[in-house]
Amino acid sequence: MKQQAVPLFIPPAVRPRSAPEAQRFPVLPIRRGDNGLDVAVSRIDHSGRVGDRHLIGDLGWQAGDCYNLTVSPDGATVSMDPSGDYRMDLRRHVFLPVATRQLLGIDVGDRLVLVACREQNRLTIHPVALVTELLRRHYATASAVNHGR
Repeated sequence: MKQQAVPLFIPPAVRPRSAPEAQRFPVLPIRRGDNGLDVAVSRIDHSGRVGDRHLIGDLGWQAGDCYNLTVSPDGATVSMDPSGDYRMDLRRHVFLPVATRQLLGIDVGDRLVLVACREQNRLTIHPVALVTELLRRHYATASAVNHGR
């Protein structure tokens, strides 16, 4: 039997892949300048206290300052009041009573979004679930607008 030469294996030409379609991400408006709000994320401890040293420091609040707490369906607002029912602890954390935590669905270790409004000298505490739901709605709306182009 006569042997025949076998041609070298040359792989077929590969077509270059087309670039993936660019995704359109929603664009949040960027406002230049100071809007008077500062935001931080913090965890509530086992005693019901939460705080952020820098945020509360920016408000000028000190350990021993008295404050009041106002509860709404979306969070709790802390405002300084010399005759307030609560007192800022040494770490400059604020206390959320059990009833407030239950009303807002907050458990030990939960992350909370703290929003300091310097102009009104108050701190609002929101459950992180509320803020993520607001962002989810924003992105869903923005996504629908971007895909409708």
